Formats: sequence, structure tokens, C-alpha cells
Amino acid sequence: IKDQAKKDSENLIIEMNEKFHKLAEIKKNLAQTKISQMKNNAIKDIKNTSAKIAIDAVKKILSTSVDKSKLENLFDKELKDFIFENKLSSLEVFEDGDQYLVIYGKV
Repeated sequence: IKDQAKKDSENLIIEMNEKFHKLAEIKKNLAQTKISQMKNNAIKDIKNTSAKIAIDAVKKILSTSVDKSKLENLFDKELKDFIFENKLSSLEVFEDGDQYLVIYGKV
């Protein structure tokens, strides 16, 4: 009886050990799957956020951009106002790349 009990307990220990390792493997696989899903979701979120930022930036640029002709009209008006307010007899503006040279004469 004693030998049988010892043999049964050893078999039970082996069986419990096998079940433990199977359960650990299942939990490991579940954790890896969850990590993979979280990674994929994070990548999707980043892509969606990036796309939203890009769309918002384009909307902002389009809503705040000034038509070139409107800008030129505004410049001409401001230039005429400057000439009148400062009582200038002549005014010449030369464009050099992104800089302007202004030559004027007073009345």
C-alpha cells in the first residue's frame, strides 16, 4: 500500500507539473497575442493621429493663406498710404530676392 501511495503521489506530481507547464505556455501565448494586438492598435492610433494632424495642418494653411493678388493689392494700398502720409514726391521699390530696397524723395 505504501509503495502504491508513493507511486500515485509521484504520478500526481508529474501530472500537476505537466498541467502547470501547459497552463504557463497558454498564458505566455495569450500575453504575446495581447502584446501584439496592443502594438498593432498603437500603430493604428499613431497613423490616425498623424493623418488627422496633417489634415488639420492643410486646413489651417488653406484657411489662412492669402491670395497673391489680394496681397499685391494690400501692398499697393499700404504703399500709397505711406507716400501720402509722409508727403513724399517719389518712391521706388526694388525687389532683390526676398529683400526690398526703397528709395524715396520728400516734397
